[in-house]
Amino acid sequence: MDEAHCQSFGHADPEVGRVGQRARELAPLEVGLDREPREHLSPIEDDRIGRGAQARQQHRRDHERSHGATVACLVTTALLAGCQADLADLDGIFYDGDGRTVHCAIDLDTKANISTASLDGALDRARDRGQVVELYAHNPQKTVKLSVIEHVLAGARERGLPFVTYTDFAHSGGLGAGVALSFDDTSVRPWHDARPLFQQYGARVTFFISRFYAIADAERAMVRDLADDGHDIEPHTVNHVNSPQYVEGMGSRRT
Repeated sequence: MDEAHCQSFGHADPEVGRVGQRARELAPLEVGLDREPREHLSPIEDDRIGRGAQARQQHRRDHERSHGATVACLVTTALLAGCQADLADLDGIFYDGDGRTVHCAIDLDTKANISTASLDGALDRARDRGQVVELYAHNPQKTVKLSVIEHVLAGARERGLPFVTYTDFAHSGGLGAGVALSFDDTSVRPWHDARPLFQQYGARVTFFISRFYAIADAERAMVRDLADDGHDIEPHTVNHVNSPQYVEGMGSRRT
């Protein structure tokens, strides 16, 4: 396990999921910060980010307190680095109806090296304590095995755990035991191919989509199919840039 995923919400309603943060994007515990592609930036934008590099270090120190809630999630990530921890012991990935504005999820992708026993422990805790466990992945069949996704879905059904979306959270839902499963980025076709699996288990999941402008019409139709199936479709930034780095280099508004 090498990272947790945080979704930050201001006020809800149509803006659900718009202000997404993830652990790998924040500086204090970041590994490989500069690996995020910046091909979409113009040369001027790229240069402005580069020239702000020295100032950003001090800026991050000055604003650590403002990132308190998200950094708390990153602490969970740090505890996981280089070790195998039981998911049931990670309080940050369980929602108990406390109205938090930062939601953290654990990565199910193969690289995270999560055992089925650990997943079972997390599902058991969700059932036993009346909490929602938050899990996410990216590309079924490529970054995460379908067998892992099915293990989660089957485990939820066996334990009587309902599926919760991030729209549910935003509308004060997600109270009681449940599973919040989400997928990130642009793997629309693999998500669409997994529809029979979702339907088999009556699953409702959230798809956080980035670079929607670049998605072909055929894939946009697939997104509509997913929405018609009852899944939650949410934005995951426009270009998937490193948000704190971009804001520090460019400002919060473009003029």
